[in-house]
Amino acid sequence: MWINSQHPAAYTKQVPTYRTFVPKSSCKPSCMSLLHSGNKEEDELFGEFINKWQKESSECIPLFEVGLPEMIRGRAWQIVTRSIELLEQNTGEYNHLLAQEDSEHFQNICMDTERTLPNLPNFDTRRQQQVNNVLKAYSIKDTTMGYSQGMNYVVAAITYTMPEENAFWFLMRIMKGYSLERIYPSSTCVMHECFVKFDKLLQLYTPDVYKHLTMEIKVSPSLYLQQWFQTFFLYSQRLDLSLRVLDLFVIRKIEALFCVSVAIIALSEETLLNASFIEAITHLKTLDENLLPTDNILDKAASYPDLLNQLLELDRQSQLLDDPDAEGCLIA
Repeated sequence: MWINSQHPAAYTKQVPTYRTFVPKSSCKPSCMSLLHSGNKEEDELFGEFINKWQKESSECIPLFEVGLPEMIRGRAWQIVTRSIELLEQNTGEYNHLLAQEDSEHFQNICMDTERTLPNLPNFDTRRQQQVNNVLKAYSIKDTTMGYSQGMNYVVAAITYTMPEENAFWFLMRIMKGYSLERIYPSSTCVMHECFVKFDKLLQLYTPDVYKHLTMEIKVSPSLYLQQWFQTFFLYSQRLDLSLRVLDLFVIRKIEALFCVSVAIIALSEETLLNASFIEAITHLKTLDENLLPTDNILDKAASYPDLLNQLLELDRQSQLLDDPDAEGCLIA
């Protein structure tokens, strides 16, 4: 299970899974608090989103797959993940956390934040301070997880879409309710399991590339996948890509990261099949937008249905081939 509902710091309200949204019959106070931004055009567009969400939430899925409008992206994320409810239920807690002494992680947080997005001119000292604040508060709130490199990229992306306090509760929601925390170093880290799953997906969807990378030039997923997952692909300095990945993530959870990763490999087939070890690593680290346009990546990623369930089914079939008598046990 990806949902870590027993974590002592977890917020375990039910989160809608991919293709299944919690129906909304009326606009809750949490929706109302996000309705008025002071910009008429933005509020009208967000109002249309809320109306569609309440009537038939599944109709909103294409909006996340093709990319949410920038002006409502952050507010839509907070509605879908219900992180806005955490903010409203914990009034004043964020400021209380900031008022406490710096955590043991704060020096590392500041050093990492400063070098997070050197190529983005608007990642200025004000925004860096916002990222530092969110990560400081999180490291104090969750003493089990604390802070890990990579989180600075995720928070940096989030702060481009919503106010600082909202960003903190959104981070808390996806780390706990979506179990994002489990891809970072900890006693419950599943990154090795992710390598194994991704290896199987490459064999399934891009067998020629898998053979070349793994068997011929010895480029394993461990050399690039961890960086992709833990930074939401923002290590490449492509903010537009990271935000689009987050769009998909809020409706498909951890599976979105697998979908995007498989899409990148599939779209890079010609390049990778002719690449040496150094050329392949360089390509997978830089993610050149001229070779890999954001729309192409996300269109391809959204087309992959239920990747992790496919792996479960393949494993089940493999067990049956090894032991036909096990079918009854597996069904039970």
